[in-house]
Amino acid sequence: CVIAKVRVKIDKPILPYRVTGKTCFPIGEFTVTVCSEALKRLLKAKAIQTIYEVAIYDCDIIFADYVEFFGKEKEHFTITKDNLAREYAKKFMNALYGKWGQKKERLIDSCNAPFDIIESKVVIDSESGARGRIVTYGGVTRLYEDRGENAYNSFVAISSHITEYAR
Repeated sequence: CVIAKVRVKIDKPILPYRVTGKTCFPIGEFTVTVCSEALKRLLKAKAIQTIYEVAIYDCDIIFADYVEFFGKEKEHFTITKDNLAREYAKKFMNALYGKWGQKKERLIDSCNAPFDIIESKVVIDSESGARGRIVTYGGVTRLYEDRGENAYNSFVAISSHITEYAR
């Protein structure tokens, strides 16, 4: 498995690219960080102008039993129309993936809240663009700031490849 930061020049929309939080498929010349499969497409198209950085990882199939189990559960609950159980199966599958791309958060503030309220909201500062979450449970509301850094136990190479192979 490879992750590389490269300068590309492409004339066909073969590569997803994030711009202001949205995914588009641009053409032209730009710098992008890509994983194994996108890198193969770029090499085949002879689109790489410059290679800035490369990280090479041992590659293997991981968590296949876990994903297969919850995938079958999700499919079963879809067929039986058990929407709550289907949602749980889906959340378990996504939670594993999400752990690898997890970001650090910092607790900014907290206050008392009604004990029966359980909710989580994403907040974005309209002036600075800073992101955070407001989480209420257990009688407390907490405001967390997204620090934009990878969490201690995250491993972005895994989540990046999962996302790429899901396309």
